Amino acid sequence: MRVFTIVLLAALALSCKTEQQQVGEVAGTVTDLGVRYEELVVGTGKQAEMGSPVECHYTLWFADSAGTKLQRFQSSKDGGQPFQCTLGQRLITGWSDGMVGMKEGGIRRLIIPPELGYGKGGGPIPPDQWLVFEIEFLKLLQ
Repeated sequence: MRVFTIVLLAALALSCKTEQQQVGEVAGTVTDLGVRYEELVVGTGKQAEMGSPVECHYTLWFADSAGTKLQRFQSSKDGGQPFQCTLGQRLITGWSDGMVGMKEGGIRRLIIPPELGYGKGGGPIPPDQWLVFEIEFLKLLQ
């Protein structure tokens, strides 16, 4: 009876995880615009809002529509300099939308569809490319 209970509990746990992953194809949250994100580390500092000037580190991968990383493209950590920007200004829509609500000290993985990224392509970004950004929110710049 004890083995049956353990197997039953394990099966229930797996089915719950599978259902969660099927919603939006990956575990996590989806913004109103369609950016999927997962909190890797929940921050405890000040919260970013649209229009906030922020400093962060990021790593960008090309991905498939499920958010599977296919090829690392670039990272602010390569040069050792954090990236500074203002949410909603001169950024792809998916980055700004995906960072809203994030708190300082947090790390978030964003899965951005092409229409919220670079669309038909821009410079070295292939057309209709899904993107995965891992963003480490260092601080608000106010």
